[in-house]
Amino acid sequence: MAYPHLKNLEQKTTNSNFERGKLYLSDKSLSNYQCVNKRYFSASVRGQKTYRVLLELGKDDFRAWCSCPYASRGLCKHEVALALEVRNKKNITLKQIYRKRIHARLFQQFNIFHVDLLHLWNRFSG
Repeated sequence: MAYPHLKNLEQKTTNSNFERGKLYLSDKSLSNYQCVNKRYFSASVRGQKTYRVLLELGKDDFRAWCSCPYASRGLCKHEVALALEVRNKKNITLKQIYRKRIHARLFQQFNIFHVDLLHLWNRFSG
C-alpha cells in the first residue's frame, strides 16, 4: 500500500459513514480529483449537494476537511470517499493528470486535422 496512513481508515469513522463513503466512490460521485506533491488531495463529492473535500497526509497520519455540515464523530462520508480514492489511486500525481489531458487534447486536434485532410483530398481528387 502506498499510503500506510490510510490503512486503518475504518477506525476513523462510523460504520455507517464508511459504508456510505464506499457507495459514493462506487457510484462515481467523486469528481475533480487532484493530487499535489503526493501529500495534498482534493475532490468534489456529490451527495444531496456537491461538497469540496481536502485531505492532507502527515508524517504518520492524515487530516481531512469537508464543506458539508457534518459535525459528529470521525470522518464524514465525503471524506471517507476521498480517502478511499487516494488509497485506490496510490501515486497518481497532478502532473500525470495534466499529461493525460494534454494527450487527449492532441488526439482530438489530430482527428480534426485528419478529417480536414480527407475532406480536402476528396474535394480536389474527384
